[in-house]
Amino acid sequence: MSTEGCPAQGVGAQAAPVPSGQLHAAGAAQRGARHPAHGLDSPEGAALPEGSPEERAFRAQLDLAVRRPDDLEATPSDADFARLVALGRAFGGASLCGLLPSPLQRRWRRRFGCGECGGSRRVRCPTCNGRGGYEAMGGVPVACKSCRSTGRVVCRACFVGDGFDIDAIRRDMGVPD
Repeated sequence: MSTEGCPAQGVGAQAAPVPSGQLHAAGAAQRGARHPAHGLDSPEGAALPEGSPEERAFRAQLDLAVRRPDDLEATPSDADFARLVALGRAFGGASLCGLLPSPLQRRWRRRFGCGECGGSRRVRCPTCNGRGGYEAMGGVPVACKSCRSTGRVVCRACFVGDGFDIDAIRRDMGVPD
């Protein structure tokens, strides 16, 4: 972890190794206050018993603060919780995605998945109900032209842009044809 620009330790200073069982957030003078650089609550006192709830809570808070966007992985549990990381700060709320420009909305949905399709960028065809075909009058089987008999169509929630621009849909959604 780099400490460059951290006011508590000076620019370019290297942090000394901390023995296990002790936590060092902002130095002895900063204990019990909020760290000015990353805003974490530092634990009271010089040492916390290893495995205590306070230590685990502080470590979890510290891990979240130093995690980079590349370290975040979308899991099924956060499919409904959209996140935006800008300038090293995380912002949440699914409604926030709608405030972003179109290219960032596409990147957001690719990264964290979609509530409609779960990140697969395909949903069940509404015409044939995902079967790839249907029966016309008299029980004659007919191939579905909406999904080309695949039963899946492009997720409109994932695609941001002109819905009639077929080339853009193929390019952005990774649909070959």
